Amino acid sequence: MKRALLATLATLLPLALARTVHGDGIGEVGDLFWDCRDAMVRAAVCCEDADSAGALACLDEVEANLDAAEALLSPPGKTMDGPAVLKTIMARRKKLPKVRVTLGAAAMIPQKAFKAAASEAKAWEKAGSSIEPPPLGPTGSKGGGIFKPQTLQFHFHAPASCTGPFQVYLVERESENVVATWETDVGYDGVFNVTLGPDRGTALFQVSGCGQPLASYRLFNMGGNVPKPPPLPPGVPADFPANLPKGTYGLSYTHTLVCSDGTNFSDGPTSAGAIPHGGNTKQFYDLLKMVFDAAVAGAQQPGCVTTVVYSPVVNDSFTATIEVFCETCVPGEGCASCTSTITFTIAKQ
Repeated sequence: MKRALLATLATLLPLALARTVHGDGIGEVGDLFWDCRDAMVRAAVCCEDADSAGALACLDEVEANLDAAEALLSPPGKTMDGPAVLKTIMARRKKLPKVRVTLGAAAMIPQKAFKAAASEAKAWEKAGSSIEPPPLGPTGSKGGGIFKPQTLQFHFHAPASCTGPFQVYLVERESENVVATWETDVGYDGVFNVTLGPDRGTALFQVSGCGQPLASYRLFNMGGNVPKPPPLPPGVPADFPANLPKGTYGLSYTHTLVCSDGTNFSDGPTSAGAIPHGGNTKQFYDLLKMVFDAAVAGAQQPGCVTTVVYSPVVNDSFTATIEVFCETCVPGEGCASCTSTITFTIAKQ
């Protein structure tokens, strides 16, 4: 089946591509814990298809990782944190027999097995976070990689050996609407956004830099209705983008002028500086409006009609098209008109 094939092929991709080398073994154990989370997300995918063999194979990976983790920490007093981490390993290992029965062919009820695998994924995410942050993952996540449709802010912890730039790739997507949109570049702060769509299924993201893959993250979208954005504050146009991520936004614009007498003019793109967005939509809109008003001040005359249209947001970038239409009519001579169009591009830096 398609999901089972995706889960099998995923084993060919390194599961923890960005490693932190710790001489005491604790960092490597953290990496193994994050690999366990990934394995249990893939197990949940298999449970969706009642693929017991695939789910148990993922559980075998978890057991192998636990064996490797124990070996790294042997003897128990090798590191200061070793005893506490070994206690976590023992607690997780005690859960495995019951999980194995739930995922086994004889007892598998897909919905129940999925919940069991998802619960294990959450537990491994908590265990991994107690040692070190993942190389790549949603900020503040407690879902174990299993989410309802929403916009997720991802954070990438770059290795010291590579300073970027870093690119984001969607290397697996079970269906087109599992992931609606995603940013293709990692921001200077290590952050990029992913918006999940209404389809249920799995997706795998990878961050690359310096000519090689550096980290990957698998998620499962529970599917369902995509939440509606909150209403815009009073005074903000209905088509103005909502829920823009915080940050600094660069502005550039193009300008065209077309007149009925044959006069034509075009210019740009021209940089118009940058403005901050601290999370308050009304304040951000007011700052933009000041820039827009200054740009069209020379074109606006009494009797002119001005319209502003905002485009949808794509990868944290959108446009505002301002059109100023002016017409002058003289009795007996007819009318003359000009249309001045200024298109601003507003993009997160």
